[in-house]
Amino acid sequence: MQSPLPNTSIFIDSFARVAGVAGVYFLTHAHTDHTRGLSRGWRNGLLYCSKISADILVYRGIVSPSVLRVRHLEQPFEITDQKHPGTPVTATFLDANHCPGAIMVALEWPSGSAVVCTCDFRYTEAMWASPTLRRIVDSKSCAALHYDASWAHEALCNFPEKGDSVGMLLDLIERFPADQRVIMHSHCMGDEDLLGAIADHFPDETLLFADKGRLDELKICDFAYLSRCELLPANGPCPARHRFIIVSNASQRRMDKRLDGVDAIEVSCSTLWWAKNFRRLDLDCYNPVRDEATGIWHVLFAMHSSDAEIQLFCARLSPQRLHPICETILEVAARDSQAALLEVTTSTSAAASTSSSSRAMASDVAAAASEPSPPDTLAMLHDSQWDMLASHVGVPSLARSLKRRRTATTEIDRDSSCSDTLPDDFDETPLLQ
Repeated sequence: MQSPLPNTSIFIDSFARVAGVAGVYFLTHAHTDHTRGLSRGWRNGLLYCSKISADILVYRGIVSPSVLRVRHLEQPFEITDQKHPGTPVTATFLDANHCPGAIMVALEWPSGSAVVCTCDFRYTEAMWASPTLRRIVDSKSCAALHYDASWAHEALCNFPEKGDSVGMLLDLIERFPADQRVIMHSHCMGDEDLLGAIADHFPDETLLFADKGRLDELKICDFAYLSRCELLPANGPCPARHRFIIVSNASQRRMDKRLDGVDAIEVSCSTLWWAKNFRRLDLDCYNPVRDEATGIWHVLFAMHSSDAEIQLFCARLSPQRLHPICETILEVAARDSQAALLEVTTSTSAAASTSSSSRAMASDVAAAASEPSPPDTLAMLHDSQWDMLASHVGVPSLARSLKRRRTATTEIDRDSSCSDTLPDDFDETPLLQ
């Protein structure tokens, strides 16, 4: 979220400062795309987060421990919104089912209204066991829902549940001989279920990590199988006795000289590859697929909610207003593809080799961009480009769900001259454990 909640000084995963007002800040989890704006010298106010997120921030040296305030799931606490200092706000952390330490934030006012911010979350029916969510649903008090729209698109309507993805991974490994080595991608915090399932299913095996940072994260998260995790030796080839080798991604596998000559199948469990290939009608997201171009096996493992799951959550919560906190990943990818296509087709060298259909599409996009702009310029222009791209790739009405969900953003007044000092009422109490 790039701004405070409307008419408040409450920031969630955004760390700017509003002129003349002391903000209240929340970090929902420690993935790097949510910690942008934090630094060792950041002292704009108090930063509330989970213990795991706090420990990760301290480990990375991102902020001073003195600004952190640890809170726990389902334990309400009061904050003061300096724009309305006489009205206390009750905040509660809820399990986001995204990665270790990830939380949703529920905010409740004495008037009875509530705001729920999911940030990155993977919906599950178990969320309704939360007393806080049940209370908000029963009282019909949700005034606004700020939700994770990463995969809010009809082309990605359904994802396997996390447990099903774990089963697909184990079934894939079992297809191969018992001595077949496996190079497993561990992209970031959030795939611990996969690593734990491998360790549990193959109790005689050790997980060998090529990335020290990833292993350190597992230590902070109290990974249950740490005693069977080792770091790949800094020098020399990969030891032959280890069957499971954990790397960050395909690039590390290719560039790490210690893995040269290792004969292994390579497995990536994520959602992004499937999104990039959503036009392929032969894909079944409930079965592993081998990418013939790279040789990598792909299992769909989703840490964000599918389009159908988002709709279920919204329907149950019945908010008065909906606010997506981000663009859909397909939306971003489509815009990047259009920009690249337009750049290529307008250059002299590329024009000679570009197909007539690509040139026609680029011309349509350029023409749309040059038309007079109505008040809702960006939204209408962007939708028209999406429709053209959808037609081009043979997926009709690709933009429909995006149009339904589009909302206006809120501008904030940032004072670039504000000093890097704490508010007068800043509490220097040490980090709560």
